[in-house]
Amino acid sequence: MSVDAKALARAERADFADLIAVLSDDQWQAQTSLAVDRVADVRGLMSRGHFHPSVGLG
Repeated sequence: MSVDAKALARAERADFADLIAVLSDDQWQAQTSLAVDRVADVRGLMSRGHFHPSVGLG
């Protein structure tokens, strides 16, 4: 079975965009479970293809 990684990545980005499109200002400024980043910081990193190293994706 072949997996189209690019299609999966596009779908994941689209799902993420849908999720963050409805966040309130308070939600954007909320601390993440990592307690070192706000939601807005994590979104910025993810949009540039970076992940937080403490979750094992960096």
